[in-house]
Amino acid sequence: MPSLIDIEIVTTKDPNKIREEIKSLAKELEDYYGKKPILYFTYDTYNAYIKGYFGEYNVWIRDVFKPPYLSDRGWLVWQYNNRGNVNGIDSFVDINVFNGDLEKLIELTKTKH
Repeated sequence: MPSLIDIEIVTTKDPNKIREEIKSLAKELEDYYGKKPILYFTYDTYNAYIKGYFGEYNVWIRDVFKPPYLSDRGWLVWQYNNRGNVNGIDSFVDINVFNGDLEKLIELTKTKH
């Protein structure tokens, strides 16, 4: 899987500065791993920093109440539960769903290098 940039920060920061930091980190990760990272966020950080930007990146959205809706894009992964249970793990785990088929998942694992 591609690397992931987790954008869960307060929404009172300078949006332009945050976007520049995301761009810089994304470029470093893409240069190193050979593929664009996925952006993970909540609706708050999406609305504050991502909406209208970063259209070339796949996104992973957290919404534990309803299926996600982003006005300017689709989503690749949806975290729909943060209190899931998995055999062998003694604490809560996040549960996610991939928006695609096996071929799309395999394509994500390929690098440009």
